[in-house]
Amino acid sequence: MLSLTHTLISVPIGLYIHNPVLAFIVACAVHFLADMLLHWNIYPRDFKRFPFGLIALDVLGGLAAAGVMLHREVLQPSVLAAILGGNFPDILQMLWELTPMTLRERPALAWTKPYFVFHEKIQRETPRIAVGLVSQAVLLFAAAILVGLH
Repeated sequence: MLSLTHTLISVPIGLYIHNPVLAFIVACAVHFLADMLLHWNIYPRDFKRFPFGLIALDVLGGLAAAGVMLHREVLQPSVLAAILGGNFPDILQMLWELTPMTLRERPALAWTKPYFVFHEKIQRETPRIAVGLVSQAVLLFAAAILVGLH
């Protein structure tokens, strides 16, 4: 799922849950639930080199959209924590994928492998952009309604 989507569906969590630690945890959980929906994503494996530029655009686009939605409210600790929590599983995943295989197999990191296998297994990704963006559009619409009700 796009970072933009994870960011914007985390925004209402931070608005409604004022405890930053709890907002972070709930947003992480919602991240995993969202990943279980059929979705499209930027697939690093489809590129010759890691697509840092596209991923940066996705991340910055989500942050900019959150800023437009909330203005100064985006700086509330609970909102920032929710945004971080909503993206944290993918941040960890990206760091894992960028880690050389020789380091991943060392005992210091090998114990984390089940988490990454779990995160990969729950993904319901499709290479069909239009189909994969439907669930994200629905989630974004729901998030916009929740932000509007706040």
